[in-house]
Amino acid sequence: MKQKKKTIYSIILIILVTLGILYIYNRESSHSIFSEYMRYEKETISFYNMEIPVYIADTPRVRTRGLSNKTYLKENKGMLFVFEKPDIYSFWMKDMNFPIDIIWIDADEKVVFIKENVGPETYPELFTPNQPALYVLEVNAGFARQNGIVVGSEIDVD
Repeated sequence: MKQKKKTIYSIILIILVTLGILYIYNRESSHSIFSEYMRYEKETISFYNMEIPVYIADTPRVRTRGLSNKTYLKENKGMLFVFEKPDIYSFWMKDMNFPIDIIWIDADEKVVFIKENVGPETYPELFTPNQPALYVLEVNAGFARQNGIVVGSEIDVD
């Protein structure tokens, strides 16, 4: 009987240790992904008299992932891609689940190109501006038109 109890306790201990290791591994993995997006949620950009919270995508890993696999983007929020230098940056809709407006902004914080209502079905098409940009803003489809954002609009990204 004692041997049976020892075996049961050993099995339970092994299961608990395994679950603990899996929990810690999962927590650290998801935490790093979570923190890359969420730690920037309170950053804002502004134009005219409106401020919108944005996620900041300023590392290659986060820029590559962007809004992929997200199920939605809250109204009047966005993702701001920040690059090291102005250049021609192309975007695609890989693993996207909803349509967006893509707004390219130059180093002087002026809109230089807009691609409206880009849907997931457009993948693998690339969307490329006709001028260099330092920032790219992704927002829900229709946002640019609804808020009067046009080429030449000033957007404060500081």
